[in-house]
Amino acid sequence: MAEIAVIAGVAITVPGILSTACTVLKTAYDLYGSVERRREQVRVLLERCRDLIEQIAEHIQAAPNALNPTLNEARAVEAACQSVKDIIENLQKKGFMWSIFNQDKIDSQIGVAQARIADVFQMFNMVAHLDGARFRSELTAAQERDQAVLSGQLEQLSANDQRILNAIQDQSGVHRRIEDLLVAIEKHVQDKSRDRTPEDVFLRSASNALQRFSRGKPGPISADWVLSSLEIDFDAQDLIGQGSFGKIYKGEWNGAVVAIKQMHVEDARALSEADRKMMLKEVAIWSRLQHPNVLSLYGACLEATTPFLVMRHCKFGNVCSYLKGTPGASKIDLSYDIVAGLSYLHYKNIVHADLKGVNVLVGDDHHAVLTDFGLSLALDDFRTRTAHSRSRTDGATQGTLRWMAPECLDGKMSNKASDVYSLGITIWEAGAANPSISSSQWRSMVETHKPRWTRGNPPNYIDAVKFPRVLKDKPYQYRVVRGEDDLGIKPSYEIQTDDSQTVNLLEYNSGYGVSDRIPIQVFAVDPEDKGETLVAQWGSPES
Repeated sequence: MAEIAVIAGVAITVPGILSTACTVLKTAYDLYGSVERRREQVRVLLERCRDLIEQIAEHIQAAPNALNPTLNEARAVEAACQSVKDIIENLQKKGFMWSIFNQDKIDSQIGVAQARIADVFQMFNMVAHLDGARFRSELTAAQERDQAVLSGQLEQLSANDQRILNAIQDQSGVHRRIEDLLVAIEKHVQDKSRDRTPEDVFLRSASNALQRFSRGKPGPISADWVLSSLEIDFDAQDLIGQGSFGKIYKGEWNGAVVAIKQMHVEDARALSEADRKMMLKEVAIWSRLQHPNVLSLYGACLEATTPFLVMRHCKFGNVCSYLKGTPGASKIDLSYDIVAGLSYLHYKNIVHADLKGVNVLVGDDHHAVLTDFGLSLALDDFRTRTAHSRSRTDGATQGTLRWMAPECLDGKMSNKASDVYSLGITIWEAGAANPSISSSQWRSMVETHKPRWTRGNPPNYIDAVKFPRVLKDKPYQYRVVRGEDDLGIKPSYEIQTDDSQTVNLLEYNSGYGVSDRIPIQVFAVDPEDKGETLVAQWGSPES
């Protein structure tokens, strides 16, 4: 059934099959009023889309026996209108600075819309006509007018620092930090030769203005992974997960699909410059890691109002959801991947500190990769100093209890040994389709046993022994004898900077510590000749 639609002041009797395309075009015209850049080019595209629908509608109305467009033809008309609407939405949402940095991208989008409109006219060449040469000429002239308007605007802005700041700091109501804008502009200027285009002159003026506004010029942007918020593109509707750091979105960076992890807003608001520098160090370490079982970090923006990380996108999600949806997957191979990734981190002297199933992703090659390491320690340190996020910290701790080594529940820092404990729980979690202990049951167990883990009066309970290393080139192993019981040989996970070693005794007794009422002996065991040396003892008259 036909309906009368008014598009840009023109009444058109639109056949029902073109109603969707007509609605898209009307919406595009409504949005056009708020567009400030590329207005002339967008106007030409809108008018040609309107001409297309109008000519098809007039033909059908004039020839009642004429066939309506097919479904595919109607979809082609809709796609042409949608391509113009997409340009308008980008210009409207992205803001002034995005349009300056992405002129080539906008040109490409306009070229795509132009080609789609021309193709649809060709599809309906018996009833709708377009002078291709005139269309191209109109767009070229419109581009020149748009450039003249932009040049005049940039020249006016460059004359006043405050005008520059007002123009570049807000994007559709989103306030940008000066430091974030400086990163964006400095990177863009470094990539360009010293042209004298209006855009180049403006960006250099903007850089100078921002440096005057800022408290001090930031260091040179030498790291490839340093990004600005203007370099990424994602929509809040594309949420694919969340963790202790923040929410994870599917987005785009440099034309590639990526995962964008954005910090929780509450944490971001409380960040100090010292906190950002601490996170910067952790991200710098991550960016240098290269291992098939460690998630690739492409970049990070820690100067944004809400900092974010840009990482490899893993379409299969975390290892637990992957195993549930892929019954034939090899749990042994995935477990090996997890161990290999953790071994690499420990080789690099990096403590993961938050190893669990949701922090193990499965890449497109069906191999497991570790993520969210290092930053967990930085976040924990930050949150202990900010009262605002105590409730969030409590929630994160509750959610991680199942994977935490007992000594960490007693407030001790995570280390390689506690990582190994978490590794075991993670492999058990991945291997069990439905882990038999629920989160609520686990919390109950923790509350029951925590008093036994809390050792406020040493030496009632001793959880570790530290003593000088005997060998300089390799760590010893350790054997613990408790009364008459040989508790077996364990490795030392911690080698201290003062050339001492620590043996984690919690691993010998299910996490409950070692009582001083029973004699304890700790022997260092040479891993090569198995020779033993008594290095510590207590709980006996001789100790």
